[in-house]
Amino acid sequence: MEPQSDSVSAGMPDTHRTSREIYDEFLASSDAAIRATGAEGWKLGDDTPWSLEDDQVLYPGPCEGADASTGPWHMEQHVFGPPPQDPEGAREQMRAYFESRGMTITAEFQPEPGDPPQATWTVTAETDNGSRTKYWSNSLQQSLLFTSECSSDPSMYNEVSQTAP
Repeated sequence: MEPQSDSVSAGMPDTHRTSREIYDEFLASSDAAIRATGAEGWKLGDDTPWSLEDDQVLYPGPCEGADASTGPWHMEQHVFGPPPQDPEGAREQMRAYFESRGMTITAEFQPEPGDPPQATWTVTAETDNGSRTKYWSNSLQQSLLFTSECSSDPSMYNEVSQTAP
């Protein structure tokens, strides 16, 4: 399978790296961001505790603007943490963390006074290779959405895990 191009759409590079290369880096950077929150008790969407020791199976999906059958594809994972004591301060802490990692802040949002408690403080950051992390915090919870870089390597078309090639 030949790569379609070096870019799916503007700003979305295709790295052509294998799923294992991306997977290992993806989980390590996800874990580092979770630890940067300073909070314990992070969970996956199915309520399973977050742990690098567990074999997490990920199913890459098509990158924005890509054909599902020809790629490129990316990995994505959403994790949920306990509510921070100070949602705005937690967002600022993550913003500083992202910047310290050389990431570019691409979006921020803050609730208006009087908004309901589920209104979130958000910050989104991106790396040069197109991987993205979005952080949300409010008085009910905090969460992180990790999206890996895009790759048209054929290995990205299958499930990926610690035991998968």
